[in-house]
Amino acid sequence: DVHAIELGEGAKQVTLSVWDLGGDSAGLPAVQPYLTEGSIYLLAVPALDVPTLSAGYATYVGQWLDCLHARAPKAAVLPVLTKCDTLNAASNPGPEHRTPSAYSNFASTQVAWLTEALQRHQSSVPDGGLNIHYPVQCASALSGSEAAIDGVKARMSAIVFADGGSVLPSIYQPIPRTIYLTM
Repeated sequence: DVHAIELGEGAKQVTLSVWDLGGDSAGLPAVQPYLTEGSIYLLAVPALDVPTLSAGYATYVGQWLDCLHARAPKAAVLPVLTKCDTLNAASNPGPEHRTPSAYSNFASTQVAWLTEALQRHQSSVPDGGLNIHYPVQCASALSGSEAAIDGVKARMSAIVFADGGSVLPSIYQPIPRTIYLTM
């Protein structure tokens, strides 16, 4: 799926093209030519139990970081734990438990695992690896969890607009209208 997200306001507004690969590694070869350093990547990892995450490291984290490192070695990466609403959902079903801080509390072991996995990957590459933006964000698509999604968007804005857009050099570059007509 391809979506657009608007960040900023007025003259500083930008449109980000968001490509959701849905964790499908089969589509990875097709998108590799489009992976560039002048982009921000969300590494979305499901908030599963830590043994499952550890067993699936290559699927959930490793293959994506390896691909990004090969194609865009200094790219900006924002790690996001998804489906955080599934943690403690039975014992904490109310809307007061659908906040970013509640999700971070529920997913603290998964956050620690992902942070360590990212740091381990970074230390294994000779040039220091990708430009990973910590801390890990926790999110949910559950109705009533908009604050968590807004938190991810806020972090994306902070990365996009940091230092006048120097993290993402393509920001504020004009794009011919004809490009949009082909989409």
